[in-house]
Amino acid sequence: MDKIILIAYDLNPELGSECGTGHSYLQMYLKHFIVKVFTNEAHRNDIQKFNYGDNVTFNFIKFNYFEKTLARIKLDVISNWFFCKKACDILLSDSNLHEFKFMHIVTPEGFFAYNNLHKLGINYIIGPINGGLKTPEHFRKVFNRNIITDFLRDSLYKSVIKLPGWNKYYNRAEKIIISDKNLLKSIPGKYHNKTFQIFDVLVDPVEFSPGIVQSDASTTTILFTGRLIPKKGILLLLKAYLKCLVDFKIDNLKLSIVGNGPLLKNVLSFIENNYLQDKISVYNNISRNTLIDKYQTADIFCLPTLREPGGLAILEAMSCGLPIITSNYGGPSYSVTNECGIKIEMGNYDQYIDDMASAIARLYYEPLLRKKMGVASRERIIEEFSTDSVERKLINLWESIYK
Repeated sequence: MDKIILIAYDLNPELGSECGTGHSYLQMYLKHFIVKVFTNEAHRNDIQKFNYGDNVTFNFIKFNYFEKTLARIKLDVISNWFFCKKACDILLSDSNLHEFKFMHIVTPEGFFAYNNLHKLGINYIIGPINGGLKTPEHFRKVFNRNIITDFLRDSLYKSVIKLPGWNKYYNRAEKIIISDKNLLKSIPGKYHNKTFQIFDVLVDPVEFSPGIVQSDASTTTILFTGRLIPKKGILLLLKAYLKCLVDFKIDNLKLSIVGNGPLLKNVLSFIENNYLQDKISVYNNISRNTLIDKYQTADIFCLPTLREPGGLAILEAMSCGLPIITSNYGGPSYSVTNECGIKIEMGNYDQYIDDMASAIARLYYEPLLRKKMGVASRERIIEEFSTDSVERKLINLWESIYK
């Protein structure tokens, strides 16, 4: 088998988002290559518990205090540069470097990130990359807590793509995998002919499958899974849910929230202040199997995310056969079709809540529509976002470059 190098700033079999992307790509590559992986030391324990087989060697890169601080304040473009520099130094000292067929830099996925790995002289692929999403104009107040951090980060990123190093990194890439063609608006036109589209998140439909046991027919359950942070829209969902109870007079409607984060106290206060302890359940730090069980016993999945380039939780819910309610913006505008769910336009704040409440009420009152959308969701995952479909696209990509 040929040897390749996989660079994954984040890779973890127990976590979602970019960690899950790194994990999925590694599993696909191991079917075809012997893989040398570079990833963050923070993921060592979870990686060593997972059986990846014999065709992989891991190199764990340690961060010092300064580099860890950069990661904590979301300046990944800088901490990633230090990460890749350390990986580059290790590889430059490898006398067998010439044996590697190519290198794939999988994460981080933000298109602003770059590194000096081109110095190795190995052909390489970048991506899947995403980013470039702006905060919707009428939802800026949702992001008030992050306004300073976001401003500093966005200003930095705008400067990064003007740097010679960033352009050299992209110029020397064989291929650039983009998650969404809208990203072409943010990438200089001279690199467009190198792009190849593969959505930046994927799901295993065997692991995430519809449940055999049906949910309680007397109650309709809405499920939310995700970080309890402003951009995931959890507070908007709570207001829309309350509207369903008060304005639409829906009584037997439950809400399950799976997640943790800085807004947890706000969520618990909302539940207590509105006397909803018997209708809303909150779960955090649950196992993967328990998470899948939550998908399988829910009736509707609702993630009113306001700035989401990907959306792994949405794909997991679709794979489990759930109808989706989400925003018609970013990644979900592509992954969720009208056959799979209801997409809410990013009008204004109050209208969004009203539209979400109406969408929930519609799916509540139309169980046959829920079922039809759930079937379409499952079919779309298998055709477009499953590990098998992404693997086929990757094979086509390799063959177009290296055969």
